[in-house]
Order: sequence, then C-alpha cells, then structure tokens
Amino acid sequence: MVVFKDVISKIIFREIAKVNLSVTYTCNYRCKTCNIWRKYLQNPELKNQELTLSEYTEFFKANREIIWLSITGGEPFLRRDLADIMISALENVDRLRVVNVATNGSLPERVERSLSEVLHFIKKPVYVSVEVSLDGKEPVHNWIRGVKDAYKKSLETFRRLRRLKEEAEFFDVKFEYTMSKYNSGMLKETIEELANEEDSIGPDDFIITFAHKSFFYDNLKSDVSSDKETMLKEVSSFLKNYPKKRLFDRIARSYLKMSIKYFGGNWRPPCVAGEQSCFINPYGDVYPCITMNYPLGNLRSDGFSLRKILSNKKSQEFRRKIRKTCMTCWTSCEAYPTIIFKPTKFLMELI
Repeated sequence: MVVFKDVISKIIFREIAKVNLSVTYTCNYRCKTCNIWRKYLQNPELKNQELTLSEYTEFFKANREIIWLSITGGEPFLRRDLADIMISALENVDRLRVVNVATNGSLPERVERSLSEVLHFIKKPVYVSVEVSLDGKEPVHNWIRGVKDAYKKSLETFRRLRRLKEEAEFFDVKFEYTMSKYNSGMLKETIEELANEEDSIGPDDFIITFAHKSFFYDNLKSDVSSDKETMLKEVSSFLKNYPKKRLFDRIARSYLKMSIKYFGGNWRPPCVAGEQSCFINPYGDVYPCITMNYPLGNLRSDGFSLRKILSNKKSQEFRRKIRKTCMTCWTSCEAYPTIIFKPTKFLMELI
C-alpha cells in the first residue's frame, strides 16, 4: 500500500522517482552489443573520477524522495564497495522501495556475498532484484559476451541467488535476455534447454530487453538490432507462456506487448525521462536517460541535489522542447517507469 501511495504522489507531482545509476564503466567482458568495456582501455585516467562511497552517501541523503534505484555499469560488482553503496541507499533514502542491479554474472561468489550482506541489512519492505545476463545457449552466450566461460558463470550466479531468494521475502533474481542480431530467433531454444536443468528454469525466470544504440553503450556506429520480423515472432511466442500474477509480471508483459506495437509500427511512446526518471554516469553527470546525450547537470557541482538539477533552465528546456525531438526508444530502463508513472496510457496492456 505504501508503494502505491508513493507512485500516486510521483504521478500527481511529477517528481523524480527512478534513478538509473551507473556506478562504474569498468567491465571484464567484451560484449558485441556494447562498447562500455573500451572506455577505460582508451582513457584509463577516467576511472579515478568515479564517485566515491562517501559521495554516493551524500547523494542519497540529498535525494531521500527517490523510490526506485536501478544500478548498472560496466559491471557494477567490480566495485568492491557496491554492497556498501546499496546499504547506504537503503539507510539514507527514506522512500526507497525498489533496488535492482544488472550484472553480467561473471563473479558468482562476490555477487552472492554482496547480496547476502545487503539483504541482511534491510529493515523495511524494499524489493531487491538482480538481473543476470544470459543471451543464448552456451556457445552463443559466450560468443556474444566475448568470454569462454560466461554461460557457466551466469548459471552459477543465478543458482546462488535463487538459494538466497528462498530465505528473503522481498528478493528476486531473473535472467536478462537481450535480443540482438547475434541471437536472433534463439530465445525459445535457450529457455527449453534450461527447462531440462535440475533447476526447472522457465519463462517466468526471464525478462526480455532489446539491444539498441546509445551514447551510453558507445555503440552508435554499430548495427546491433535483431531482425524485426523474427523479434516480433519471438516476443509474441514468449508472451503466451509469461505469467501475469504479480504486478511486476503485468508491467513486464505490458512492456513486451507494447514492444510489438513499437517495433512493428510507427507508435511514438510517451516518456518520463528528465522528469520522473534520469540517468547518472559514474562521474555524477546527470542525463535525462541512457539514450539522449544531453547533460542536465553534475552532482558534484550542483550540491548532489537532483531537485536542483531537474529544475534548472537546461532541464526545463529539455522537457519543453528537446524531448520532442527525440527519435524515441523502447528500452526497459525508460519504458518501465513510463508504464508505471503514466498508467492511463497502458491500462489495456496492464489488465
């Protein structure tokens, strides 16, 4: 009930609700769909400019109204203080209700240890989830991720976290399958192979996302998208077996149902970027989203206050004019908060 009150408040007052937080650009994989891993190879000095734990704590104290924190990288668990960052958020953000972390699954023991520490700290109802990358059967996933044992590591990470799930009331783990031209048409066989494992993994253990171009991924010159016709067929088939019991399941279904409309036609989706959601890179630069390279401000130079940054002239200009020029996207980072904070636009899909 408290979550619903917070969401309604954000809808009415159009306040910042979700923050996509990249805590590092360090990455130990060499993915074909993303070039973040190149950033520190080309400019190693940038790593020293990442926000520190104490600065994240200052940020959380200055933005206690956030209700959803989405943590990404690079590979976020390469930061040895990630658990401390998450605990600081839980300790200082009064209205925090959701924390999710995306991982490539390369560090099973560290991920399990970090999440165990975080889950033992939680003293109020906060939903914590982890998305572990898995983009195909073993040869395909290893090829896409550029590491020979990536598949085995992802499965081990998933299994370790699933055991944690049995002990934690507000914790979940999913595989995140990113559709791209490199695994086009392979979703069904990926899930079917895992269904034969002793873990009995099924469609409800997956969330689906779509590879796309972005300044964030440093892949603007790359062609990463899946074949459209194949992708639409895969999504339609996947939806037939996807549950809709929980609210999150309904939101995920809505996202996939609207992806058929987006990729299959000329639908221009609504957007809450730069208003109820934003993206922050490891150096504290604030952007409307991961798609538009339009910096709105910087945490260090703006007193760590998102309220101050999102009310400045540049942010107002973005919402008034610049957002209208966006080519639009339907990425999960931006689409999920849009579905939640503009629910009247998606009523039929949420039912």
